[in-house]
Amino acid sequence: MLNEAKKSRLVIVGKYYSDYPVKDNEHYYFIGASKTAGSPKPSKILNNHIRLNKLAETLAKSYTDWVYGCNALWLKKNLVFEKKLSLFFLSDFSSKRTTVFNTYNDVINLILLKQIVKEYNFSSIIGVGLDQDFLFSLNSCFRSKKVQGIHTYRSPSMTLKNFRGDLVFFLKMFVISWFNFFKPFKKAGSYKVDKLFLTRFPMQFKKNLLIEEKYGQFFSHKDKFVTNIMTDGMHQSVSLLSYFRLRRKLKKSSAHIILDNYLMPSDVLRTLLWIPYIYLKSQNLFSYSYLYEGIDISYQIRKELKVSIRRIWGLLFWPRVIRKSLKGNSCNSFIYHLHEFPYGRLFSYVLSDFSEIKKIGFEHGVGSPRYLLYYLSAHEVENGKGFLECCPLPDKVLAESERSKKLYEKCGYKRVSVMDRIYRLEYLDKIKMKEKKSYILIAGGLHDGTLLLEFLIERIKKQKNKKFLFKPHPKCVFKPLVYYSSENLSIVSDPIESLYPGASKVIVTDSSVGYEANYLGIPVEVANIRGVINQGAIDLDV
Repeated sequence: MLNEAKKSRLVIVGKYYSDYPVKDNEHYYFIGASKTAGSPKPSKILNNHIRLNKLAETLAKSYTDWVYGCNALWLKKNLVFEKKLSLFFLSDFSSKRTTVFNTYNDVINLILLKQIVKEYNFSSIIGVGLDQDFLFSLNSCFRSKKVQGIHTYRSPSMTLKNFRGDLVFFLKMFVISWFNFFKPFKKAGSYKVDKLFLTRFPMQFKKNLLIEEKYGQFFSHKDKFVTNIMTDGMHQSVSLLSYFRLRRKLKKSSAHIILDNYLMPSDVLRTLLWIPYIYLKSQNLFSYSYLYEGIDISYQIRKELKVSIRRIWGLLFWPRVIRKSLKGNSCNSFIYHLHEFPYGRLFSYVLSDFSEIKKIGFEHGVGSPRYLLYYLSAHEVENGKGFLECCPLPDKVLAESERSKKLYEKCGYKRVSVMDRIYRLEYLDKIKMKEKKSYILIAGGLHDGTLLLEFLIERIKKQKNKKFLFKPHPKCVFKPLVYYSSENLSIVSDPIESLYPGASKVIVTDSSVGYEANYLGIPVEVANIRGVINQGAIDLDV
């Protein structure tokens, strides 16, 4: 290896430039659906998805501990709510949203690149079509040999767009609160139920107001939903007109306790007073340098912090509202999915005031040992130190299977049991498969549909005798570009259950569709995109 690469150059290819000419004295490492102007010999391509994914799994706990360590910076700046909750635990940064942010993917690629450069002893390194944040981190790895950047890319600033979005959300909450104030809803009296189920409407419902897509038949006529429409403005976004239409629809069912009905102007005012405090206190967080394993990932972390601060603002409307909805009422258990997310953690925190209510986290989908959202640092699991140092968690977690139970326990959860059956998948038993299979189904994940289609488009164009259907995730906005077009490719919006019967194969990355297809006996192909960690539930050739 050393002799072969002594005078060789390493070219790291990103997705923002595709006309770099292939040369004999160069080796190539691709990140994402990137490509060059020619095809390098296989021996010259250094990507190894098995090695990448194993490294991602190996370092998951170490990175989780590093992220938790940043809580000390939040406490130092007194970013604390009600004197007992570190706002760090309500941040996307703390939750490690690896399907939303590239930070961990960057980290694992950079550590792998350090190993590769050490093995090959390249004379020089070039970065082509890379994001400038990644290039900055790359240079922090190789200070002795500066990495030359060609056709680098800087992500456009979203500050103005985000400001407008936040302002619109706050105005919606203001209007709703005054509507509730002047036209209070008729209370049906106190309720006493065995189980309350947290949900979001309309996101988690299709047709029947009593069938929630995750809980399914686990919800009985003796139970009630605690239903949130506005959420934090990011998990779900609806217009004011849609809000009042949805509210009217929910009022027809006595099974729904509409959380939004308890929002009052005083709740909005309290949140608005928090905004300048959080903004000013959090500015120092952006001035720190963030190094993991000697790699400077400051720019990536600052992007996570920007989203996190917006998330926290949206969540702080709800603590008093949740308490009001529970006060004077009685239930034995409060069941909620998304407990791993900031939204769910807020409920874990508030429910800790109600010792008589058992908090039960409900698995919302199948996880992966490379999906860091599931991971907890050993230091943040409840240890008697309170929510300044420990993450708000459910009292127990209901996992879908023994596999999921083991994953939760591996990731730091202590009280995990397996549910009687996987309620969200029961609809699959009603699907009748066709004998004749007429197409290959490509299922995009919530955050990677565009990347997946971009990765597959050349293959689709070459296999002209096969028909491909691309199904974007139903909760993402997908805008197909011109170069995605091919005569044998159709982009469809049909319900996924209507597409399974005629599929000869399903291609996925981290979509739960792969898990469901496997359940139905449909062959599943996991698309291993070069330089991208596979966070999917199906471990095929990982």
